[in-house]
Amino acid sequence: MRTAFLATLLCLQYISSAQSGKTKDEEYVLIKTIRKKMEIFGKSKQYNVSVVNQKDIDRLNPPLKALAAYYSGLAASDCIFNDSTHDVICNLTTALGLDYQGSDKQIDIITKWFPTDKMAKEIIKGNCWVGNPGSSQAYNDYSYLSFVVAHDTVVIHYRFGLYSHGKPTKNKKDIALIKGNKIVFIEHAY
Repeated sequence: MRTAFLATLLCLQYISSAQSGKTKDEEYVLIKTIRKKMEIFGKSKQYNVSVVNQKDIDRLNPPLKALAAYYSGLAASDCIFNDSTHDVICNLTTALGLDYQGSDKQIDIITKWFPTDKMAKEIIKGNCWVGNPGSSQAYNDYSYLSFVVAHDTVVIHYRFGLYSHGKPTKNKKDIALIKGNKIVFIEHAY
């Protein structure tokens, strides 16, 4: 029943877009995986490396930037711990111009756009951080994150490794609606 409702909703939005002359969905690839030759422990070989796509990040409007800030609090993006400031610095959060994980900028944008979202409250409670950067304990790290936008509907595609003692998992898709000055999920993996 819910799947049929979502399909009908997306179909109606597509028809509405087609009637207004806009039929192409807009895609933003925020994080992607590339193959890169690296030397580790004296051995040179190809590795999968996640990279932030600054070009698409720079194109984000305020609600999409807020959505990216939300997702940067759900999983890491090549994060490091700064010993001198005790801040966690992650590539996606930095690329969004939000400084470090859990900065006032990141918390403010999440609070503004997700005022009633339970997961947003958990993200903020955890200071926008899940896991322990650079440790072998449980943590997660994006290998892919993209938004496909059709009118006020955003389909979020993402893949991350949830590493708990070496066991990677997770491929996900969420659907969110931008309603004025807030974002609500109509399908969420969490």
